[in-house]
Amino acid sequence: TLYPKLCRLVELSDAKSAAIYPINGIESPIGLLVVLYKHTKVYSLDYYNNVIAPSIEKLAIYLDYPYINKKEN
Repeated sequence: TLYPKLCRLVELSDAKSAAIYPINGIESPIGLLVVLYKHTKVYSLDYYNNVIAPSIEKLAIYLDYPYINKKEN
């Protein structure tokens, strides 16, 4: 796996489902959002595009602020 430590932490949790969303900056990845659920979750294929992606984009702007600030100055 790409993130063995993260996978191990999820396995050790009491989570029945996990969602892992990448957060991409302007030039590179800047983080991951990990959501653990106590109950099994199943989402439609468009759930990410309609619900998660718009919020992740806003979060990415705040997390990538040093890059944006550097480009403006």
